Amino acid sequence: MNFKHEMSMKRIVSILYYLLISMAIYAQSQYDYMDDSAVAGGADRVLNTFVIIFIIGIVLVAFVLIFGGIAKIKYEFSPQKEIDRQREEKRQREHQERIRKEQERQKALLALPETTVRLTVEGKPHLVELAGCGNRIHTEMIAICLWSINRIIWKDTDITDQTGSMEKYIDSIYGKHYKSQYSWHGPMSELIVSKHCADLADKSSSVTFEIEFTIRGDFAPQKLQIIHHTHEGLRHHYVSRDIKCLEFVLYDGDVIQTHLVNGKPLCFPYEGYNSYPEFK
Repeated sequence: MNFKHEMSMKRIVSILYYLLISMAIYAQSQYDYMDDSAVAGGADRVLNTFVIIFIIGIVLVAFVLIFGGIAKIKYEFSPQKEIDRQREEKRQREHQERIRKEQERQKALLALPETTVRLTVEGKPHLVELAGCGNRIHTEMIAICLWSINRIIWKDTDITDQTGSMEKYIDSIYGKHYKSQYSWHGPMSELIVSKHCADLADKSSSVTFEIEFTIRGDFAPQKLQIIHHTHEGLRHHYVSRDIKCLEFVLYDGDVIQTHLVNGKPLCFPYEGYNSYPEFK
């Protein structure tokens, strides 16, 4: 069937090619028998055709402008203009009201005393590598995240069930706080889950981390959300992980950067396989 289909296609193409060649030869032969005046007359007809098309185009543009102007004039005197004006004014008022409420909220927060919150988080650790934007080959930092969260303790109280979680692109959050040491690499916004990191997570047991951050006012566990992001790993590995971020958390809708109480950062420079922490 394929052979017959190819033969029929070749036959059709050959016929079309023959017809085009024949028409070109016939057209040229007509000009061969014409004198100079006939050829000149043909050129005049082509020029006249272009002139007519140009005039028609101008007329069409004029019609569009005229009808557009008429439609605009009708809109100016129609009830719809007043409806649209009231709708836009309402939208502007609501926008200004949102800005005012946010400013009042920020002002009220600044009036509250600062509070240092210390949390003990227990879960199965996972590591992610960070690189400059679009430069996965050169890993520059390692961040400690969690694969699972078992418990969250605040002042000897288990608040795990009171806290929530939020799906966000963790790599974009890292990129706002960490810059590549190479200026042409941009921010550290390339999050990588390598096979090596996945193997370390599979071999590790639950580990306890202590994190702390500063807020305004009293701490409400219900306002705390752990940021997480489902990552599919490198292109040829596809190690799917739901990475739960410890470096950044959401509190009352704001992204807050945390750090370990013992002074060690949750993000540290990458210096090869020997720089990976060991989780027992």
